[in-house]
Amino acid sequence: MPSAAVVAAQARRQSTSSSAGERDQWFIDKVVNDVSLTLKQRMTISMNWLRDKTVKHISVPVVKVTSAKTGRVRVTQRSNPGQFPRADTTLLMKSIFADVVQEQDGSISGVVGTPVEYSIPLELTMNRRFLTRTLHEELANITRMLTGPMP
Repeated sequence: MPSAAVVAAQARRQSTSSSAGERDQWFIDKVVNDVSLTLKQRMTISMNWLRDKTVKHISVPVVKVTSAKTGRVRVTQRSNPGQFPRADTTLLMKSIFADVVQEQDGSISGVVGTPVEYSIPLELTMNRRFLTRTLHEELANITRMLTGPMP
């Protein structure tokens, strides 16, 4: 038969073992939440990077010439198929947005886009891709931002 000291020690361990499980669960939840926050921060940084690169690519202005006789301004050089679209009114540049959403299930998604109607024909019909082309060009940098070591 164990001594009174051994029995008392066993009782203390048993009483703290249930709270130890609770502490472990709290620690796991905290780590998961911190990692999710870190992933969301990384996604935000990478989406803002992509947005800024997209805006930079489409910030080259069209070439305009003013007629000496009439004083009218006309565009003499726009983008060609395969090039980034040139800025005429800067509406497209100003409308580029980046958004990051964390769903209820914990998944995180990022979007870079524009609500401007003529962006779809530019991207798909006129072969002046600016969103998908920038994504492809910056994919290695974005991957490094999302998966690389924390600074």
